Amino acid sequence: MRRLLHLALVALPAVLATPALAGPAAERTAAHLYDGTLEAGDGELSVLAMAGDPEAEAGLGVIRFARAIERFAQTMYRHGLQPGGASYGPFLRMPLPPNPNPEPLSYEQLRDAFAAVSADLDAAEQMLAEVGDREVKLPLATGRIRIDINGDGRADENEQLLALAFGDSAPAEFRQQNESFVVAFDTADVYWLRGYCNLLGAVADFWLSFDFREAFNQTFHVIFPKAGLPNQAALATGSNVEGFDADGIADTIALIHLARWPVTDRARFEGLRTRFLKVIELNRKTWAAVAAETDNDREWLPSVTQKTGVMGPGFEITQERVDAWLAALTEMEDVLEGRKLMPHWRFRKGFNLKRAFSELQTFDLVLWVTGQGVLPFLEDGPVADGAAFAQADRVFTGDLLTYAFWFN
Repeated sequence: MRRLLHLALVALPAVLATPALAGPAAERTAAHLYDGTLEAGDGELSVLAMAGDPEAEAGLGVIRFARAIERFAQTMYRHGLQPGGASYGPFLRMPLPPNPNPEPLSYEQLRDAFAAVSADLDAAEQMLAEVGDREVKLPLATGRIRIDINGDGRADENEQLLALAFGDSAPAEFRQQNESFVVAFDTADVYWLRGYCNLLGAVADFWLSFDFREAFNQTFHVIFPKAGLPNQAALATGSNVEGFDADGIADTIALIHLARWPVTDRARFEGLRTRFLKVIELNRKTWAAVAAETDNDREWLPSVTQKTGVMGPGFEITQERVDAWLAALTEMEDVLEGRKLMPHWRFRKGFNLKRAFSELQTFDLVLWVTGQGVLPFLEDGPVADGAAFAQADRVFTGDLLTYAFWFN
């Protein structure tokens, strides 16, 4: 997400156009996001949403999404997540300011944090789903959005998304320009955000699916260096080998070795596949809604005929690129549904990923890479050859990953 935030905030062409008219719900959504008063915004927008106002429903969904991120960020800040340090996944690489006095963190507390953000994201997605295909418009200056990172009850200037993305490195003129960076989020973007709710929810549910306690005890001091983890003091030796961070290298090797996690929450683990399929479904709806648009107003995701895409030059949308992206999604869906088998570098056969989600007992990272872990799921049948992804990479001129962050 941080990469996506960087991409969005540095793109300025055509985003300062005359704003489209927005209703009171859209205006109140923006006001609460800019002030960081998300709890109050939830209460106010809830009243408007009860009347069936689609912009109130969209605004409330956006605020609940922001609250989900805010609550998790507060937990990470409270326990001293290392800013810019090692990353064990998107949620554990949030761009947070340093906490000078973090609280101790237990394995159970980290699991509780993942469970809370998963539930909060689901609540946001359910509210956004109320919008359906009705037309909405939420003009938002994304750089002005604030969340209360340190949990002191107010969102200060240094808690703007712009400050979190760039810290003190951004020149004053750059910061001023990006505080005026406006995206006119519309119905297509509601589908897009619903997809991201499921994608981030899958990240949280992945951790919750397994018992990773030993990995936490032995290696998570890398990202929570002052949270009193069990082996933090003993392993933080500050060793260097010819200029390399020997401690960090050793802990990374240890994490790989300890990534042998039994499945302890079968429903969440099987639900990962459901979430991924939902992301694909919502992404198709996103692009269908984009194609149906007739305006041209500061688009987050522009159609091939719209010219105000906020990403600017170098990130053009063409029909060839949209078609290639959707074809790649179809191949991914075929693998998730078991219509095609997942390839593995070691075998001519492929393995049934759908069956793995329902039958896997223990995830062993090393054995899955080396092949022993997939043996129970090898089958005869059509194997996904990756041609759709190769074609997508070609038409995106080798920059498929960047577009994937943007396209969701």
